[in-house]
Amino acid sequence: MNGGEKVANRKRKFVLRVPVTPEERALIQQKMAQLGTKNFSAYARKMLIDGYIVPMLGTASPDYSGLIRALITIGCVYPRPQELSMLVKGRDAKTGLPNEVTISSTEMLDAFKRPARQIVDEVLAVLEHSSPELVADIAQTGIVLTGGGSLLYGFDKLISERTEIACSIADDADSCVANGCGRSLQWISSMQEGTINLARRKLMKEQ
Repeated sequence: MNGGEKVANRKRKFVLRVPVTPEERALIQQKMAQLGTKNFSAYARKMLIDGYIVPMLGTASPDYSGLIRALITIGCVYPRPQELSMLVKGRDAKTGLPNEVTISSTEMLDAFKRPARQIVDEVLAVLEHSSPELVADIAQTGIVLTGGGSLLYGFDKLISERTEIACSIADDADSCVANGCGRSLQWISSMQEGTINLARRKLMKEQ
């Protein structure tokens, strides 16, 4: 069978084109290298067919405030010691009528499993490319999580388990960074060489 006959007899006759940025292309190549494959067509086809999506619980117009409450109440990226469930209200995509859906913490864990793993992989990549001195400091003092996302149950446990470094959640995690930036303005005149050197000078005075 010659090449022309091979092309003619292929089942896959449709070609999909997806524009990407140079950064996205580099990331795709990096992911392919991690999987040990050079066949982009096979990789892309597999990801497009089996790729992960976050389901919207069967509602076309969900109550996002309810979803946020569900995230805080039963959301998790690490198995909870006890199964939890919660009602989420929204509009049914098929009937257009109001509807209620019961979701469980296990379903939330399944939904966040892959995104959480990607976040942890990035943390590991940062540690891998950091200087030995910085990694030693982090290993000694631990990792502190900030931001509202860190309040999702189990993020500290997941990162600590994967990195083998102690991990904790900052007090007032969802606004501590903004508060810290605001307080730093009080010493802005002393920040001639940046906040890091300011912290070092303060530490030297205490010693």
